[in-house]
Amino acid sequence: MKKKFYIEFIGMPASGKSFYKNQISKILRKKEIITNDYKDLSRMNKLMFFFIFIIKYFKLSIINLSFFYNNYSNKKELSKHFYYFKNEAALRIYHEIKNQNVINSEGFRHRSIYFIYENLKKNKKFQYKKYLQLLPKIDLLIYVRSNKKKNIQRSKKRKNAFKYNIKEIKNYEYKEKILESIVEETKKKIYTIDLKQNRTTENLNRLKKIIKKI
Repeated sequence: MKKKFYIEFIGMPASGKSFYKNQISKILRKKEIITNDYKDLSRMNKLMFFFIFIIKYFKLSIINLSFFYNNYSNKKELSKHFYYFKNEAALRIYHEIKNQNVINSEGFRHRSIYFIYENLKKNKKFQYKKYLQLLPKIDLLIYVRSNKKKNIQRSKKRKNAFKYNIKEIKNYEYKEKILESIVEETKKKIYTIDLKQNRTTENLNRLKKIIKKI
């Protein structure tokens, strides 16, 4: 059976990750390409695949579950990120079993920004590099780099999606620094889309060639 590829995006909120994910999916024109949609799984399947993920990625799961338990006082924020972790975990196992090509507009590395940010606030010596090594393997990480002002403007136009509040704007540079550290640790499996250069067609053509070689 031919090995399928697994691609994740990373970037600050409203940077254009979903746009590029959709464009790449159209260009490749492969019916078997799956995008990250939690609605694909029933509640029962999500639970079953989540438990399989815990067994397969035991150390990663224990670190995250311990983090959620120990920080339960921030219930609203924590429940949101636990929801993302649980669904990413369930989808990962589902795609591994189905052996599908996957283009994920976010994924574990993007979700790690919050996790690393919260841990570094409490412990500046937090070993985030070791944590990143525990994440499920991917074939390519696409970094969508945009500027702060445009991201904030885009977020205001969104419906039922992330919007920058005063706290998020204040912490923007620090979280972006964490993001770039994650990108740096990914090393050779990275492609950067720099929206400051505004070369959409060129980026899409390059990505098409890169993905075909995976």
